[in-house]
Amino acid sequence: MSRVYKFDKTFFDLIDTPIKAYFLGLILTDATIRHSCWDCRLRLNINDKEILERFKYEIQSEAPLKYEKGNPLKSRGDVVGLGLGSKDFILNLTKYNLGPRKSFSTTFPGEDLLPKHLQSSFVRGVFDGDGTLEKHKGQMYFYTSSETFASDLKSVLARNQILNCHIYENNRRGGRVMFYVRINSSGYYEEGSRYNQLNKKRINCLNTLKVYRYLYSDQTDCYLTRKKVKFEKLLLDKNGHYFSNLTELMTKPVSDLL
Repeated sequence: MSRVYKFDKTFFDLIDTPIKAYFLGLILTDATIRHSCWDCRLRLNINDKEILERFKYEIQSEAPLKYEKGNPLKSRGDVVGLGLGSKDFILNLTKYNLGPRKSFSTTFPGEDLLPKHLQSSFVRGVFDGDGTLEKHKGQMYFYTSSETFASDLKSVLARNQILNCHIYENNRRGGRVMFYVRINSSGYYEEGSRYNQLNKKRINCLNTLKVYRYLYSDQTDCYLTRKKVKFEKLLLDKNGHYFSNLTELMTKPVSDLL
């Protein structure tokens, strides 16, 4: 019989902090949940070990992190995982529509479960799990197997003035259907065109800036460092004429340049 380790089984009973909201988003994207053995296992790339150690600390788990070798033939790197075993904990996750095969059936939690002021923290967890940022153009992508979740996410972003979002379907090998929300980098029409040449002071990748400010607005230190740094490098490189540091990147008004 495998050893049962203690942890805070009530951690997700109530989503009332940015950290809880963030890790709920990360579990939605990167955790495997099994009702057959009442187990939740969160696995991340070995390079993202820092955030798994943070989760272990926050949920007060006594379990050791487990390391698994990758498979170069499948382009899969080494991973690190944390297991959480508890029937009550697993059943509690179902109220967030997180259960077996959650990838296909998940929806964005309603405001009764995830308060509006914590939605950005949750979306950051989803982005850290299944989101990417193009380092040159600044376009962003959220990947999901649930068309409903993709639609919900697009609506949440729109309510926060993040527009130019589109949902696409991608048929992967084996017949599995994936959806992705693509967020265009520009907040203007004709990005990179003659308009850009005539308006030297404009903000490049304005939509990317909006997403950056939305994702990291709660000012916590709970995020994947490599993804946040990627945002910051791109935005500062493209807007050195207007932002001189990270504080300005987050707070300096841009309405006068729109």
